[in-house]
Amino acid sequence: MLSNFSIFSDKMQTSQDVENNIKQIALEKLSLVPSQESLLDLIHWLDLACSDESLDSLPRQILTRGVIASGKELMKKRAYPSNHPVAKTIQAAEAYSLAPTEAAFDYYFHSATNSYPFGTGEGCYAVKELGYAGCEPGSGCKSGSGTLDQIAYEVGAEEVMRLIAKEIVPLLKGESEH
Repeated sequence: MLSNFSIFSDKMQTSQDVENNIKQIALEKLSLVPSQESLLDLIHWLDLACSDESLDSLPRQILTRGVIASGKELMKKRAYPSNHPVAKTIQAAEAYSLAPTEAAFDYYFHSATNSYPFGTGEGCYAVKELGYAGCEPGSGCKSGSGTLDQIAYEVGAEEVMRLIAKEIVPLLKGESEH
């Protein structure tokens, strides 16, 4: 009986195993050649990975920090003033990424709703190119990850992928403090 328990427990994943698996998948996705296809792949994966995750989960952090990194480039490209709704959403996303509490998320969500389609707020973020009929899991809508595609319309998909990788890869490798 003890040997059966030992075999069973060896197959159980710890939360650290799950997080390491998420890191590995994210690193693989962010190591792809930056393109529209790699961005769509990332959006699809993030939409599924963020589903039913806690506010402080790694997938939500990846998405939020990706929104921040690409959003700052959008701000520059469009020359938005510091009081623009996109700027306010970036500020709220930064606060949420540093302290992922329910209150911080609610503020970010509200700010993102006011700057739709930028950020992960209220609204439909489904990406047609992902092939879903609507706001189904994987479409980019459930998590709001489809906002990255909206940013790519202005900034370019390759640049969005480069910016996200620059922000996220050091975090995943344990080289970043934020």
